[in-house]
Amino acid sequence: MAEELKLESVSMGTEQVDVKALTEQLDHIKQAQAGSDKAYQEAARKAMALEAELEKMRKEKMSEKEKAEYEIKQKEIQLEQKSREVAEATLRFSKMQVLGEKKVPLEFAEYIGGANEDEIRVNADTFLKRFNEAVGKGVTEKLAGTTKPEAGNESTKQVDVSTMSFKDMDRLAREGKL
Repeated sequence: MAEELKLESVSMGTEQVDVKALTEQLDHIKQAQAGSDKAYQEAARKAMALEAELEKMRKEKMSEKEKAEYEIKQKEIQLEQKSREVAEATLRFSKMQVLGEKKVPLEFAEYIGGANEDEIRVNADTFLKRFNEAVGKGVTEKLAGTTKPEAGNESTKQVDVSTMSFKDMDRLAREGKL
């Protein structure tokens, strides 16, 4: 193993790959990326400072009434943004509550949309219905023997799914008996 790490070049087919050169090249790329990230952050900081200075200069040229109107407008914009953020957070919270009530794993939250709690409930019900139908169809096919057992596995027993609950089918599937 230690000998493998000391390799400076590796033969891949008809080409020779210089591992050391590739490692050095990767290090240079990482350094360049770090430098560009730093430069971007610095440019963003300068842009924010210039924006603040520009706003200050605009305010200096304004009359008292214009300043007051400008401040009110800025506060309204900030209030609207905060309102949107609160609405989005409330909607996410509502979605988590609905999914919890319906016992839908949170991993599926991204597949259930809605602009309000009622839409989320309807979409969650639709998702569950279609999901359970697909799972039921897969289980039925498996139980019907349409798929052949893999080599080395025991053959699948014929089970009457029409009398089984989804919970029982799920348990059998997890135990590998389907």
